[in-house]
This record gives sequence, C-alpha cells and structure tokens, in this order.
Amino acid sequence: LASHSYFNLNGHTLAAAAHVAGDARNGMLETVLNHAVSVSADSYTPVDEHLIPTGEVASVSSTPFDLRHLTKLAERIPHSIDGYDHNFVLDVEASRQGKLSHAATVKANKRRIDLFTTAPGVQLYTGNFLDANHTMGKRGVKYPRHGGLCLETQNFPNAVNESSFPNAILKPGEKYVHRMLYKFSNEL
Repeated sequence: LASHSYFNLNGHTLAAAAHVAGDARNGMLETVLNHAVSVSADSYTPVDEHLIPTGEVASVSSTPFDLRHLTKLAERIPHSIDGYDHNFVLDVEASRQGKLSHAATVKANKRRIDLFTTAPGVQLYTGNFLDANHTMGKRGVKYPRHGGLCLETQNFPNAVNESSFPNAILKPGEKYVHRMLYKFSNEL
C-alpha cells in the first residue's frame, strides 16, 4: 500500500488565474525542478528498463540518487537523470520495530514538507509521465512533465519476487500497520 499524493510547492493559484485570464502561460503549472529534495537513504533499489526493481540494493554515493543533502532537482534533471521513479531504502531496522523515522524533506518558495514514516522505503516520483496536453487539474490548470512530485512511503516495489527485500506478503489474519506523517511549514 502506498499514498500517491502529488506536491508542487510553487502553488496552484497563479496558474489557475493565468488560465482564467487567458495569459501567455495558458494556465501551465510550474514544474518542481526548482524544488530542493533530500531523502534519508544511503541506498536505493535500481530498476530495469520497465522501472521494475531488479532485486539489487545499491549505494547512492557518487550517483544521481545521492539526495542525502538538500539538492535542487534542476541540478539532476535532465543533466544526469531524466527523472526519478525510484525506491529509496530507509531505516529498515526502525521499520521492523514500527518506529517513525525521517524519510524526506522538500523545500521551495519558503515552503517546506518533512516526511516521517514507519515504512522501509520511499518512492520518489517526479511526474515524469505527466503531460500538459492530457493532464488537466482543477480550475483548468495544465500539469506539465515534472509538474508535481510524489513521496510514496511503502514496502519495496517487486518485494514479492525478491527474497532479499523486506517481506511484503500479508497472510490471512495478519495485520498491516504503516504510518506516515507530513509536517508542513513556512520559512519566513
């Protein structure tokens, strides 16, 4: 189970007003490439050409996946990676114990999101498949590629097929508990 909420700290109101006024931007939402992101992970799960994790757990060191410190997405996209749709490995031991631990931070325009979870992984998705020609939001706003990002706390994708990943099988009578906490703040 995962939450797939999209965030864009640039705001929605200006794009909606532009659409209503018919200005040159034509109601296009700004991308999240100006957002700074950090993920509390020393490793991630590489994917194949279909974006399915291969079963490997790799270090983020010296890769485009090293987001342990706040990094503007524009520094990585499209220079060294076309976008993120990857699972980052969090504190698996804390997850086993049901402890809430820091997963990620997102900052832009003096707005900040901190995410905490009991899950062993967080999938960072940067709206790679959004398309302004086909993705329309509330009040007529168009959502372009990279128009939002998701932080999906979860078990590792493809865990059912990878014995090295934390177990994702829930048997009859077992209980599944997964907590996540979003903390929103303004930096004045």
